[in-house]
Amino acid sequence: MCAAAVFIATRDEDEPKPVVLSGRTERGHPIELVLYDGKLHSFATRASALCPEREVWHSWEWHPSDGNPVRFRQDGRRIYVRERAEFPDAEPPAVLANAMRAELAKDGDSIRGTIAARGIWGVGHDSVFCAGRVSFGAG
Repeated sequence: MCAAAVFIATRDEDEPKPVVLSGRTERGHPIELVLYDGKLHSFATRASALCPEREVWHSWEWHPSDGNPVRFRQDGRRIYVRERAEFPDAEPPAVLANAMRAELAKDGDSIRGTIAARGIWGVGHDSVFCAGRVSFGAG
């Protein structure tokens, strides 16, 4: 019984601890990123796009985890995430595409980057196209 308790305690100590970086996008939306051993594991924020015809910003939640629904790409401190989702049963139908480019600080205690977002609502001549890019910082 004692050996099992020691094994469990040692195992917990070996597991990486999450680092949570919190901040805001330039549109004021909160962003929270979770890293393990300097690698991005998940994040949550709102993507934003300007619809020029209607002169209005739209935003939607974006909260992927690495591998669910997309794989994150990380090269050293540089991080890339892309996701495209179709909602054919929505009214009106929509297609949303998001991309994040970011770079971790050398000490891993902060991150800066941009989120590009595109959305198309509707079909054919009645569709509305929106696009935007916002910067963010978290630490």
